[in-house]
Amino acid sequence: MCMKIKTEWLLLIGLLLLNINLFATGSPYANIKLKPIATNYGGQVLFQTFSDVNREGSYSCSSDKFGWLVVSADGLWDERVAYGNAEIFDKSSCEFRDKEKYEAYKNGKINLKNPDAVLKKMLEEYQFNRTVEVSNERFKVLELKPKQSCLGGKCIEQVLPQKSIGGLLSTALVPSKDAKSLRSSFYYEGVALFRTPNYVDEETTLYSKGDNKNGYESLFNLPKQPRGREFYEVYIDTVVFVDPFRFRVPKAKVKKEIEEVVYDVVKLLKNADVQSFETINKKYIHPKYGFYFVQRPGVMDYFYHYKKFNIDNVINKRRAYTAIDSIIGEKSYKIPKIAWKTTHYSCENDTWSAKGLIVNDMGYNIPEGIYEFEHSPKEEKIRAKFLAKDSWSVTVTEWSVVFELKKIEGRWYIVLVNSSEMDCSA
Repeated sequence: MCMKIKTEWLLLIGLLLLNINLFATGSPYANIKLKPIATNYGGQVLFQTFSDVNREGSYSCSSDKFGWLVVSADGLWDERVAYGNAEIFDKSSCEFRDKEKYEAYKNGKINLKNPDAVLKKMLEEYQFNRTVEVSNERFKVLELKPKQSCLGGKCIEQVLPQKSIGGLLSTALVPSKDAKSLRSSFYYEGVALFRTPNYVDEETTLYSKGDNKNGYESLFNLPKQPRGREFYEVYIDTVVFVDPFRFRVPKAKVKKEIEEVVYDVVKLLKNADVQSFETINKKYIHPKYGFYFVQRPGVMDYFYHYKKFNIDNVINKRRAYTAIDSIIGEKSYKIPKIAWKTTHYSCENDTWSAKGLIVNDMGYNIPEGIYEFEHSPKEEKIRAKFLAKDSWSVTVTEWSVVFELKKIEGRWYIVLVNSSEMDCSA
């Protein structure tokens, strides 16, 4: 009898232990890494993503996922998984299926010239054409301070929301005694990245930067589960979107900055010699973006893209219907003071509504015009849209010259020469 009871108790204890093992859970966690790869003219950024999110805290082989993320400051968030744990591990044995591929993704050894199927589709769709080294606006560092955000020396009394992959959002404000200033490691067209060190557990009070020497902290929580369990706070790479209107530079400051550029460009155009155009090409034409020349040979405007002004047209004086012919000035012209107003050319009266050196922020709408041409490639439209955004128009009415300036990467460049404004041939 005693032996039977003892046996039953042992069996019961065994079952209880088995149940404990079956339902044992650890601490839920999230490990996120974002690596900026490329950008395009539309202000969109491509990130390589890695995530290991364990929402249950229970044991599994791995929840690793590799993928791609496209974001932009105007709200785009396109997140796609390229390589998940089912492809990484054999479910029954937890052995690697393809360790070489796994290590390549984990170490960021991605070949953009021979992309995976998911990346190939995204590259074609978004026309990424520049590496982050070229496009990173290093002069613009977004800084998140306690209850404050700062960009380019201008601050707002607000902490901007942070977001990461998998639907992870930033926590509530950190208590002021624990709050730290964060500085972005990457910034482009309103998209900022805060790169963080590896996972830091709850027992760690001071983290070691390890091999990530540019690490910055970002405090996150995983979303609550239906049963109410909260996830532990962990460190995750995060993206912050910057609304450009929050940090808009006052027009008065822009005018003061652009005034010197306008006078310098007009002076060079007045000289209209080889040396002057060499200076313009070097100083005021962006080496990658170039500029557009707008011409109206008939009913519609036509667009031509150039990387620089063709100086041969100055030497040989063969300038008919070229960008140089449409922008050169007169040596005897006395450059007047800038008038901050608008002007329009009237074909009826053969005159300008306002005369002189006219500057305003009403640039020619390149995208609308370029869309008229159905054969324009997508990349061309993206570039045209980028150059047209936030450009300033400069008109010298006595020369019938119109060009536009845009600030790119901290400097002002000529992005458009418009010969169609005073063309009445149509």
